[in-house]
Amino acid sequence: MIKWLQRFSALSRQHYKVAMAPVALDVDNLCRLMQAMPIGASIQYHPLSTPDVALDSIILGYAIDGHTLYSNHDVICGTDDGHLMVRQQGAVCELPAVHEFNLLVPAAARGMDRLNYDHKVLLGLEAGLVEGNEISIFIDGEGFHCPMMEATVGRRLQMTEGAYRGQSVVVLMVKPVTFRMADKRRHQRLMTQVSVTFNAPVLSSGPVAAEMLDFSDRYVRVRLTQIDLAKHKVLTLAIGLRAESDVFVFSARCVRRSGDEAVFYLDKVVKGAALVELDAMDLMQLKCALLQHPGTRTA
Repeated sequence: MIKWLQRFSALSRQHYKVAMAPVALDVDNLCRLMQAMPIGASIQYHPLSTPDVALDSIILGYAIDGHTLYSNHDVICGTDDGHLMVRQQGAVCELPAVHEFNLLVPAAARGMDRLNYDHKVLLGLEAGLVEGNEISIFIDGEGFHCPMMEATVGRRLQMTEGAYRGQSVVVLMVKPVTFRMADKRRHQRLMTQVSVTFNAPVLSSGPVAAEMLDFSDRYVRVRLTQIDLAKHKVLTLAIGLRAESDVFVFSARCVRRSGDEAVFYLDKVVKGAALVELDAMDLMQLKCALLQHPGTRTA
């Protein structure tokens, strides 16, 4: 495996014509990156050319200067001299400097089935993991911030040894300097006062009224009349505006609560009789309707 990685590194540098001395990576930043995106973490990615599309994958391992690692226990950060240490086959190796850091991910991605026809054609059978493509990688957890970084798609390889022998993987050549904790609320926040209604089979009292206070991207902040609403994992949120046609129904989950206010993440939207994935057009349609409401102003 070490020989394979060394060969890959040489070929990739030749292929992309990197005609300069390798620059050592910031080990502290690299350790923060690995802590935020550990081996085994579920990730999402999208080609930089299609930021409104996100596909699912998983980090199978790291490739660090010719060392292939499949367990987080095999990476040791925080040594006294600031070096990175890796463990392979029972032996510990200290890396005085790190020049190359790659991720190994499956060649197949999840999520293509939820895309429309145009996006499927655009991404192709390789789900956007085409050698040379620039992609953004992130982990979409709870809260407003998520770890994010950019990478260049490397070779697609059939593993001949190691933990994933016989499996097809893709090497992602990470750009650690792009690692950051990004604010998921990328768009302008709308301050508003709109009546909304929560409902769920678990609510014995039936629908519960609340007031929306602001909206940004997929997040709505509401003032609750029943504080215990926030304890339920998934609720139905209906946002009724002036016209009868301007009623939006979403499935929503609480991601934060403080006092009588809570922030809900809009997960899916009801269209007809079906609950389907939200897309950019749905969010713009909601924002457009909110902007027409007299209780809305931009932050």
